[in-house]
Amino acid sequence: YDSRRDFEPIGRVVDVPMTLVARPGFPARTLAHAVAYLKRERASVIVAYAGMGAASHLCGLLLSIALDVDFIQVPYRGTGPALADLQAGRADVMCDQTTNTAAPIRSGRIVGLGVTSAGRLPGMPGLPAVTEAGIRGLELSIWHGLFAPRGTPTAVVADRAALLRSALASPAFVAAMKEMQAVVATPRQATPEGLALLLGEETARWAPILRKAG
Repeated sequence: YDSRRDFEPIGRVVDVPMTLVARPGFPARTLAHAVAYLKRERASVIVAYAGMGAASHLCGLLLSIALDVDFIQVPYRGTGPALADLQAGRADVMCDQTTNTAAPIRSGRIVGLGVTSAGRLPGMPGLPAVTEAGIRGLELSIWHGLFAPRGTPTAVVADRAALLRSALASPAFVAAMKEMQAVVATPRQATPEGLALLLGEETARWAPILRKAG
């Protein structure tokens, strides 16, 4: 499918920053030391990700480009198995959404190294932004949006977009997203026009990166 041709955008829902995480016992405990370790041990570092084209895969590609290092990239059938192997020490590092990593970081099952947002997250102040370690080009937030099939009547799309904005204003929803470090879309972003604009920008950003990665 072609995401810009085959769907009708309804609206953006949330943005979720990514975290760079490591296995328990990882020899580097700070982001700066981790960067030095990754560059030094480049040939033996195993990077887990949740499958071809997954958010963790794209983040791992950006990490490889940013550090100019070719890691051993290992795909899994989903985030769960990838995180399980990371926790078991069968992989070294992983880059995934805070919605998946916040709880295991807090419980100590994995080591949090840094976040891919422009600055530190209020709910995870101990994790530095990757830019603090001099990593450029890894600022990344995964967005979630609602779409309908192409050809859905305009009135129906508008109605669903209005319902979406109403849901995003729910205090319970906002609180749940805050717990996972997700940022709720603004009313302007939660529109068909706002999501269409974002989709175009993201397609232009990622297409050359994916082509380069093969």
